[in-house]
Amino acid sequence: MNASKDWDWPSYVIDSDVLIDHLRGYSQALDFIDSLLLNGAEICFSVISEAEIYSNVRSGEESSIRALFASLTRLDVNGEIARKAGEYRAQYFRSQGLMLPDALIADTAFIQRANLITRNKRHYPMTDLEVKVPYVIE
Repeated sequence: MNASKDWDWPSYVIDSDVLIDHLRGYSQALDFIDSLLLNGAEICFSVISEAEIYSNVRSGEESSIRALFASLTRLDVNGEIARKAGEYRAQYFRSQGLMLPDALIADTAFIQRANLITRNKRHYPMTDLEVKVPYVIE
């Protein structure tokens, strides 16, 4: 399955780092996600990001996490995503150190024909995927 750079990518898969920034109240993340919502974009998250976020919950964050996830579309991992993620990891692990969670998130975006939104572009070396960095935190 090859993705063309000319695809119209109408939806977004938000990586864990951007979701965490939003939960921590970083203005860049709040403004970015709010602008997508105001423009009617489909905003999604992978169950892998959900697991990453719940593995590092700070005291008092649970209700904010539930509210954020309730406002977005949850994407499960299926066999097709698992196979392609395995192919991604086999291709990029030795040269780029691609970790399995990142491969699963990347292929979730690929299968959805969605932009992958992350601050960690180096985690996603795939050439058949639209990866966008929405802001930089200094």
